[in-house]
Amino acid sequence: MPTMKQVSDIYDAELTARSPKKMAKAGDGWADQKQGFYFTEEDVVDQCALAVLRQALELDGKTATPSARKTVQDLIDRSTLTDDAIKTVFLTCYVPKSKK
Repeated sequence: MPTMKQVSDIYDAELTARSPKKMAKAGDGWADQKQGFYFTEEDVVDQCALAVLRQALELDGKTATPSARKTVQDLIDRSTLTDDAIKTVFLTCYVPKSKK
């Protein structure tokens, strides 16, 4: 399972690749910005969040289920703070350890 730091780093890299000027403008406060600061269209927010989810799960050789992808798309929109988007992706990746 990816760590919160790993998900944050992936989000940082994804936003830097997709919206470099806005990331430069946000500086150290990049995670305090709403997704709408970076993207004007909702589908681009979805594409970014799903790319982060995919990359985070790939760290463990996993893939997202359709329901996990839908959850991320439903919960992350232009009004979502980036820090909350990071937490949403992290929690979507979370798999509880089974009791033995």
